[in-house]
Amino acid sequence: MKAFWGIWLRPLSTNYGRLANKFVATTNWLSRASAAVGDVAIVVLMLSVSYEVVMRYVFMRPTIWSMELAGFLTLLVVFLGIAHVLQQEKHIRITAVIGKLPKKGQAALYLVAACLALIFSLILTKQGWNIAWASYQMHHLSEITGWPLFAPKLLIAIGGGLLSLQFIIQIGRGIRALVGKGSLDLKT
Repeated sequence: MKAFWGIWLRPLSTNYGRLANKFVATTNWLSRASAAVGDVAIVVLMLSVSYEVVMRYVFMRPTIWSMELAGFLTLLVVFLGIAHVLQQEKHIRITAVIGKLPKKGQAALYLVAACLALIFSLILTKQGWNIAWASYQMHHLSEITGWPLFAPKLLIAIGGGLLSLQFIIQIGRGIRALVGKGSLDLKT
């Protein structure tokens, strides 16, 4: 098994090592940057909801835009934050089974899970792009505020794309652990 994977990993460890490192560094930077945008969006979300509460319950003059903005900002926070959560390994992980496996078994299961998750995130990216593009072409506007709807829908594709990049890194980690060139440290 090691000889089979070694054929495929040898080029990565010599000629393409720097390229792989740049890919990881760039992907991680994009994930952190998108999470930082999400952090700012949380503050704006908090302020807009607080403003709505004051306007609605103190002055009896609710806004028409606040709840819609809150929905868009929630979409932004979720989809721009998911890649960073995966990068930091802060997602929910069930380790009851994987923790009982030997290291090679853990690496194999990790690799299978990362491949399946990559397929899901690629489908999410494609479908997110499709709905955003359709919304752009049809000039879909919000019925409440008149804001264009393609931008919040595009966040699904962007978040899915960043998540896909992180899963590619996870697959690389899984392959390296499977052939004994790295460890996973799954925090079981």
